[in-house]
Amino acid sequence: MRIAICDDEQSAIDSLTEYFKGHPDIDIVTFTSFELLKEYCEKIDVAFLDMRFGDKSGFDSAQHILNINKDCIIAFFTNYSEYMKQSFEYRAFRYILKEEPPEFIKKQVDAALDEYYSLHDILTVSYKRGASYIATGDILYIEMVDHTAEIHMTDGSTYYWYITMDNLMKNLRHGFVRVSRSFIVNQKMIKQIKNNKIFLPGGSEITIGRSYKNSIKELIK
Repeated sequence: MRIAICDDEQSAIDSLTEYFKGHPDIDIVTFTSFELLKEYCEKIDVAFLDMRFGDKSGFDSAQHILNINKDCIIAFFTNYSEYMKQSFEYRAFRYILKEEPPEFIKKQVDAALDEYYSLHDILTVSYKRGASYIATGDILYIEMVDHTAEIHMTDGSTYYWYITMDNLMKNLRHGFVRVSRSFIVNQKMIKQIKNNKIFLPGGSEITIGRSYKNSIKELIK
């Protein structure tokens, strides 16, 4: 994910950058003038924009970024509350005032990141105070063990997530099927269904639960 911070005060850029520590998948680009931003033509996924940007406005910055990527998540980070209503013309996801408490700002920053992850089918997986971000398309299957989801990936890695089965199914959205009390399978990874078993790449075999057989039959019609 590429995040842009546009502010003509370096101290404000430094302050906002602190909120992204601990996110190794984030690439941060910063701009202290509209001229520098205008020279940048790479896709930006999430943008945090000051409303006063030299002799330009945050709306000028937003328009330039949206011209390159119309799906960019726009968040204004500013001292000027009077432009909040107008900001929604630029599909502002958040309008954050710099004077707000750090805890509030962090919550708004996290909301913008979560919005990106949810739109791109990326799960935010929390375990033992750490967070990982995984693409749902790379999931092979998931096993629930003692209130913890063991997420098995196509590359052989495993992630862990404290979550209930019901909430897990809500987070997965489309393309996943529950095949027993403890197992969820990525439908596109199914190689074969035979003798009440599901066969997956890498030699994984999962037995279909008795009460789930009918739903699996509907799946393969």
